Amino acid sequence: MPNHEIDAVLLQIRTAVLGPDAPAVADSLDQLALSLIQLERFPEAELHLVESQRIRERTTQQSPLALARTLELVGLLHRTSGNYEAALPPIDRAMAIRSRASRDHRLGPDKRW
Repeated sequence: MPNHEIDAVLLQIRTAVLGPDAPAVADSLDQLALSLIQLERFPEAELHLVESQRIRERTTQQSPLALARTLELVGLLHRTSGNYEAALPPIDRAMAIRSRASRDHRLGPDKRW
């Protein structure tokens, strides 16, 4: 069974067990999108990343780095499909999130998000 098919099955299981808005579902959406990007199935990958980003935006306080990863994948999707201008904003936002997380880590837990 190809990776993207395994990823799709895992997404179905996680969605059924955890509900459609669980962060673990976003993890599966990201993984499936990455597999689809590698297969150059860009429209399908984009649909999954839009859904993952929607989940991540609602749970940013719990895991800002997970949102950064999804944004990096959105940038990868656009870059790989040749849409370089569209790749920059999500990558810039991901870098800002990672920079802030790094700074906050150095400052300590009382200075975080």
